[in-house]
Amino acid sequence: MASASAKQKKESGSGELWCLDIQETATKKTHERLSGFLSPEEMTRVRVRQQSHKSLPPEIQERSVGIITYNLGWLPGSDKRVVTLPESTSSSLQAAAPLVRPGGAIVVTCYRDRREAREETETAIREMSKLDESKWNVVLHDHLNRANGACVISALRRFGES
Repeated sequence: MASASAKQKKESGSGELWCLDIQETATKKTHERLSGFLSPEEMTRVRVRQQSHKSLPPEIQERSVGIITYNLGWLPGSDKRVVTLPESTSSSLQAAAPLVRPGGAIVVTCYRDRREAREETETAIREMSKLDESKWNVVLHDHLNRANGACVISALRRFGES
């Protein structure tokens, strides 16, 4: 997802890309991948931080973000004890919504391969369901033939809302 977001910023020539992850390995891989894709000048607009998503960076202004993406759970091949949690995801989603500008989106990829992940998925669905329907279109994309498959929740902030 970082490369897709980076491509959009590269084509528009403006904005910043913020990448947060609690796994040090993930932040290093993200920085390396983006460095291979973006110019040194473009990399000056990239912020990669090793931190929980519970608290989003205070530098990010309300209604300034085009897209916020979440890939919940743990990094494959890494320490399975370092994971996102329902409580931090709930706090993060509540903080994220005001940051998204009209026409922007929040996209959450959830996994259900373990009990804790299923709980986090239910938390994400519950939080995203609370978004005001007059301002947001929220959709759950789910597998019909795979009980523990990943699902994606997408929320598009409507244009013209105040």
